[in-house]
Amino acid sequence: MKPLPGIALLLLVASCASSQTCVHTDLSKTLTFVSTVKRKHLDEANDSVRISIRIVDKATGKSLQEITVSNWEFYAEDYSHCRMVRSYSTGKNIKREIIDNDFGDIIVADLNFDSREDLAVKTTNNNGGTDYTFYIQTKDKKFVPDRYLTDSVYSFPRVIDRRRRTITTWVRAGIRNSETIYHLDIRTNRWSRIKRRLF
Repeated sequence: MKPLPGIALLLLVASCASSQTCVHTDLSKTLTFVSTVKRKHLDEANDSVRISIRIVDKATGKSLQEITVSNWEFYAEDYSHCRMVRSYSTGKNIKREIIDNDFGDIIVADLNFDSREDLAVKTTNNNGGTDYTFYIQTKDKKFVPDRYLTDSVYSFPRVIDRRRRTITTWVRAGIRNSETIYHLDIRTNRWSRIKRRLF
């Protein structure tokens, strides 16, 4: 008896799906990040990936929040193991080589100069480079999306200058590279682009 086409398709999809959980205790001084990744292999170039990050208070063990990001523009190596993370707070993997603006799958850094740890989560990775969704930590330890950083900056900064309150990105622009500097006005809590050059 031949299997029904629907059942065969379901078995094929199930065989192409996988999941992985990573417990990151070394990205933050006060928080543990538990990432669960569910992926489906779409074709030879792309995977569909759903990332859930549970944020846990180290002192109390209490789960504070869960962040979920989904996209289909990932390579097979994205979110494929627990090692591709980086923390400017604890020093985890900060010397790891950066290729095509891929700083890692999950990054912890103070991005808005308030001495609280913020979060960047890789949301796309394609020929144009790696884009991130940025979350800023509030006083009550909640991570809220930062629309300007996510929509206008989108690349993780190569330079974070706390004294000048600037971040600098380098992205590919055709056959050249583009350097852009953004400044945060702490009085208004608003970012602005102050410089851009091609090289």
